This record gives sequence, C-alpha cells and structure tokens, in this order.
Amino acid sequence: MCCRLMPTIGWSLICWNGCMRKQSQMMLIWSSVILRSICLIRSLNISNAPPQSLSSDVILRGIINGSVKGVVWNKLIRRSLFAQYNVVFPSNIIWLEDVYVNAQLLLHPLKISYVSQPLYHYDRTANPQSITMDRHPKWNKTANGIVKHFRELLEPTAYWPLWVEKELPWIAYLCLYYHSFNADKYNSEFHYLIDFHVKDVNRLVALALKNYGCANFIIRARRLVSRMLHH
Repeated sequence: MCCRLMPTIGWSLICWNGCMRKQSQMMLIWSSVILRSICLIRSLNISNAPPQSLSSDVILRGIINGSVKGVVWNKLIRRSLFAQYNVVFPSNIIWLEDVYVNAQLLLHPLKISYVSQPLYHYDRTANPQSITMDRHPKWNKTANGIVKHFRELLEPTAYWPLWVEKELPWIAYLCLYYHSFNADKYNSEFHYLIDFHVKDVNRLVALALKNYGCANFIIRARRLVSRMLHH
C-alpha cells in the first residue's frame, strides 16, 4: 500500500492538539482519496461526505451500514484509548480488522471531530501483494476469526441486528463459497439471517441454511465450470 498525508495535515494536527488539551477522549476522522486502477485506467475517488453526527453511536452505525469508512488509515486516535478500553488488533483476522478495532473503540462515548479536506492518498496499485489487491484471498484463514470476534463483540449490543442485516450476508456467502465451515458450524454462525428475517440474502446462502450439502454442491459445480471456461 502506498499512502501519503497532504501538506495540510500540519494545520489539522495543530487543531487536534488544541482539542486534545480540552477533551480526554478523542478520535479525529478525515476525508480520504482512493486511487484505483482498473484495466490500466486510473480513477480518483474522493470521499468527503461528512457523517450526519459525530456521536460514537452514529459513527459506528455508519461504519456497519457502509456510509462511513471503517478503515483506520483515515482516523487519528488517541493512543491511551487503546489501553483504557483494552483495544487490540486480533491476530487471526486479516479482513475487517480495521472495522473490528473501530467497533471496539466506538462502543464507548468518544469525542469525535471530522475534517472534510482529504488528508490521505491511498494508491491501491502501488502494492500488488496487498490484501485489497489479492484476487484469491486466504479467506479460510480469517473466516472463523471474523465471525467469532464480531459475534462476541456485537451480539450483546444494540448493533447486532444491523451487523446481521448489513455485513453477515456477504460473510455467509464467502464462507459458503470457500467451504469454510461444515454444515453444523455454518448454521450455528448464520442462523441469525433467518432469525432476523434479513431480506438481502443470496439464494445459495438461504439454501445452505436449509440444506448445506445441496448449496455446497452447487457452489462447487459453479467453480468447476468457471475453471473449465477459463482454461
């Protein structure tokens, strides 16, 4: 990953330092610039829409529903908060680890500020080996960690239904696609999709929750046909 801070970060950090003297719990979020490369054509995506509110509750809900970036590289977080709330990056998650860290923090009433000016450039093309550029992610190495950590963190909270609605469907599909779990484990982790009557669920995921063997057979057949067509 290649990134750099804009020159104006100096001004923002001065403001940040001033705020830090007044507030004990702070998180600063700034807009970001994402540079993507698709078929050798580069496009610039500038994200600068401010959150509707700067409360921890609204920011966390925004991260879960996708209206606020869940990454940590567009946030400046007071270091002491990690120790105060025992927040860590889990070693067995290589996807969604940023979201998990932000969720751990935002479950607490932080003082949050927002800078609308882009202060960060993220060039996805700079490192072909990065996780975001990996065409064949090592999903099975992180699947169990993802479902376990987020379930333990969010299920006891009011955010769990939103997580089930917005995030669990695609996680369930990838776990089915890569055959991450056996039938019993799959149903124990994703039965919430049925319990909460989530509408936006892939048909194969819905089938897997009723007949995992049948859904898994269809997925394997699709992958086999896809490989044959590409060779």
